[in-house]
This record gives sequence, structure tokens and C-alpha cells, in this order.
Amino acid sequence: MRRDLNPKHTIIWTARYPSRARRSRKRFCALVGVGGNIGNVKRAFDRLFARLLNDGAIDIVKTSPLLKNPDFAASDTPPYLNAVMLIKTNLPPFALLGRLRSVENRFGRTRPYKNAPRTIDLDMIFFETKRSYNPKLLLPHPKWSERISAVLPTLLLQGTI
Repeated sequence: MRRDLNPKHTIIWTARYPSRARRSRKRFCALVGVGGNIGNVKRAFDRLFARLLNDGAIDIVKTSPLLKNPDFAASDTPPYLNAVMLIKTNLPPFALLGRLRSVENRFGRTRPYKNAPRTIDLDMIFFETKRSYNPKLLLPHPKWSERISAVLPTLLLQGTI
């Protein structure tokens, strides 16, 4: 199912986005932003969901629907699909960051330059109520509240809209 919000933004519901997965006994909650604009992004999101379901360190609690939206940094790149996942984990923040980077690498993520198009992008938006000012991990994710690609999926996940 699709719903056009305006000419640039579309909400897309798929079999796994949104979803509610199993309950978890893991200790920490984190909100992870998911994005991509290279290749078959819907298929990559489905593969990501399956990959994380099989990861013993991460439990998917809930996902948002997908949001199709233009690149905020460049107009000549393909549109993005974005979503957020509420996860639970026993990993501390830097270990979770390492796990997310490892998953990105498995999906062929490269970083030729800042804000380059990508196969998959996993951003830790929140980790509990922790704050981090380390250049390798800024929490909450900087400028998340200024990007519709993070705000709208988060509101949809919460059922606010």
C-alpha cells in the first residue's frame, strides 16, 4: 500500500515495514534509522530485516513503514527509502555501532565521500537516554530532528500520525 503525502514524499507499507516482532529480554533499547537509494532498496530492507532477526545480539521490537523521499543533500541522486527500527540489545553503544557497520559492509556499503548514495545506511538515532559526544558516535544522532527521513518514520512508529 502507498500513500502520497506530497509530490516528493510517499509512505509505503510492506510485509515487514511496519512490523511488530517478538518481545525481548535484552537490556538496552535503541532507535536505528535505515536508509538506502542504490539498487533494489526494498529487497535490501527485507534482507536486512531477516539478517537482524538471525542476529543473536539484536531483537527487532518494531519497525516503521517506509518513507520514499528525495536526498536532502543532492537533487541528482535517486530517491531514498527510509525507515526506523526500535531494537533491543545487550550490546553497549560502541559495540552496537560496530555491529551496524559490519552489517552495512555486508550489504556493500561504501563511503567514497560524505553523504554519498548508498545501498544501506544504518544510523543509531538514540540509545536509551545516553548522550555521546565522541566523534565516532554522536548520540542522539545530530540533526535527526531536522530530517523528515527520520522524524516522519519515528512518528509513524510511535503511532503519533
